[in-house]
Amino acid sequence: MRILRVRPRVGGIGMGLLFTSEPVANVTSSNQVLVSACLLGVSCRYDGLSKPLPDADRLGAQGLIPVCPEVMAGFGVPRPAIERREDGRVVVCDSGEDVTERLERAAHAIADLASAHGVTTAWLKEYSPSCGSTFLKRGGVAVPGEGLAAAVLRRRGMTVLPADGPCSPLAPEPGAVETR
Repeated sequence: MRILRVRPRVGGIGMGLLFTSEPVANVTSSNQVLVSACLLGVSCRYDGLSKPLPDADRLGAQGLIPVCPEVMAGFGVPRPAIERREDGRVVVCDSGEDVTERLERAAHAIADLASAHGVTTAWLKEYSPSCGSTFLKRGGVAVPGEGLAAAVLRRRGMTVLPADGPCSPLAPEPGAVETR
């Protein structure tokens, strides 16, 4: 996997990461898919870890373009946990600092990149305040809702799907037997 470092400076957004198997200039096909970087083994979560999908190969032959809205927003790794409140604002859990605008600029930068290269689908990390596509966590409890980046990508016309969690097309089918 080739790692490309993208350093957009959109309204104070810090370094972002884009990982792809080919140069960005060649990422033009609709078979390219944005994927939450933590699901592909990139240690970019708030706790400095990743949440790799055990069956990422089930995504097929699509080109996977890992992204992390929180890294794009300039939040460090590791970083304090954030949460999307019911009113849609995103705040740092410990301090209450509102980081909505920073995260929204990062989400738009990701959508711009995807649009420029013909990418129309995103597979994102469920329960994330940024990437959750059907569920978030509030106070450690799973609740229906979507992360801020998932919402921005949808508003910009992208298909956003959960890559993990109970609504994921990658979830084991009922009655499936684990063969590993």
